[in-house]
Amino acid sequence: MEEGVRATCSDWSPFRPFVFAVGTSFGDLLFYDVLSPQSGMRAAVSVKVFPSAITSLKFNKQNSDLIAVTGSEGSGVWKVPEILSESGLDERENFTKFVYQRES
Repeated sequence: MEEGVRATCSDWSPFRPFVFAVGTSFGDLLFYDVLSPQSGMRAAVSVKVFPSAITSLKFNKQNSDLIAVTGSEGSGVWKVPEILSESGLDERENFTKFVYQRES
């Protein structure tokens, strides 16, 4: 995130164990993919949703490509970028290995 921008809320994807979204004080919705070697600590995708702070967000638990976002200007449902909504066949297995490696 840029200097002066604060994270105001976040949520992990229920379908992609290494993907999470962050709402910012500047109204941006940032998507991160922990496994993406290109992203490092930068957002994989950034979308300007509101002109001011996002106050809450939540991935849809039934539909992998939807996320609900609320701010002082209102609320809405946005489409999650396809690259971040569809999991690979071995992603859950990799997540389990990752967690067990951290615990050992």
